[in-house]
Amino acid sequence: MCMPILEIDFPDDVLTLPDQTIESLTTLARETLVVRLYQQGVLDVTRAAQILGLSPDEFHQTTQTHVSAPYRTPFGPRLAEFRTRVLDSGLPTLNWDSIAHEAVSPFRASVPPS
Repeated sequence: MCMPILEIDFPDDVLTLPDQTIESLTTLARETLVVRLYQQGVLDVTRAAQILGLSPDEFHQTTQTHVSAPYRTPFGPRLAEFRTRVLDSGLPTLNWDSIAHEAVSPFRASVPPS
């Protein structure tokens, strides 16, 4: 299988930080990209795990290290598991990232005419 090489421009000074090497950053970038494509529904769990050379169960463990802030709560693992089950079920999902959101002030309320 042909595996194209992606290049990322990154500041040299990051490599001077503790435990940061080209290899560790390459691994992190690869995992993060695959997990993000999985979260967006581009990859299914089997294909994502295959790309990283993991079993589906090992891949689910990897996704736990790449979760966004809402999952870093006491309910985080349950939310992440629920999200994974929904994505793996094949049910249609809504991609919130592609929706334009408008901030609405809670103090701006319409007053009915008197």
